[in-house]
Amino acid sequence: MPTTYRTFAFIDSQNLNLGVRSSGWRIDYRKFRLYLKNKYNVERAFMFIGLVSNQQKLYTELQAAGFILNKVKYPESLHESILRPFIPYVSEIFSLSDHCIGTL
Repeated sequence: MPTTYRTFAFIDSQNLNLGVRSSGWRIDYRKFRLYLKNKYNVERAFMFIGLVSNQQKLYTELQAAGFILNKVKYPESLHESILRPFIPYVSEIFSLSDHCIGTL
């Protein structure tokens, strides 16, 4: 039986946002999600994003576009804010697939 691979995207929203803005563009999240699906066969797209109380409209837009949000409320300590967002998702990431074959 041939091996079947599943493709997942893990996106840092801040890097995506700053990269797109530095080029003078605005991102259409729905088109971006379709691009990931059509070009790379991305089955699930996880968006890591900071939790800001006045951005609920953005969160709703991202979910409607097909992204799975991992909202992170940053603690006071810089050390914790760098490390903590990723710790809860490590087991989820590795349980999604038996093998990781690369990055895009």
